Amino acid sequence: MNLYSKRLDVAFLLALLPTLFMPALFPGLRFFFFVPFLIILFYQKKLVLCLWASLLAGLLLDLLSSHSRLGIYAFAYVCTALVLYRYKRHFFADSLSTLPLMTFFFSALTSFMQLLLIYTFEKKIQLSFEWWITDLIVYPIGDAVYGFCVYIVPGWVFGKPIRKGRDYFVERNLELGRKDST
Repeated sequence: MNLYSKRLDVAFLLALLPTLFMPALFPGLRFFFFVPFLIILFYQKKLVLCLWASLLAGLLLDLLSSHSRLGIYAFAYVCTALVLYRYKRHFFADSLSTLPLMTFFFSALTSFMQLLLIYTFEKKIQLSFEWWITDLIVYPIGDAVYGFCVYIVPGWVFGKPIRKGRDYFVERNLELGRKDST
């Protein structure tokens, strides 16, 4: 699994389809389905393109959401992308844990940014311990699990096997027409 080699068109569709259809099927779940796509984009594109993609993903969520605060998702996504983009160098693109961890951080930071933005504009927010647990821990874990199950597991299970050690050299010798020396 390497985030550098993921196809962006497939990743975008895997983000767009649940964004469009999951609210109709499960209206109580508030997952950020575009977050794993944006994390993959972090590893393949430059910061400016990632910020534009974050803006467009946020605007799409703003248009599909029922609240009247247009631009909250877009601004939160852009701010979060701006903060987290530089931390991609601390996580290896070929590690299985990179996408879920970065998705968790992006989702939690986005929720916190939205809280700050809504408080800035409305000043009437009632926070509870349940909100802190749900929006900053439970939903980001759900986003991370979604990213792992949808973007990593299929490639891990059905993808090209990784050759290690002796298997690598045996197959290479067969390609060159040499007999195995064992």
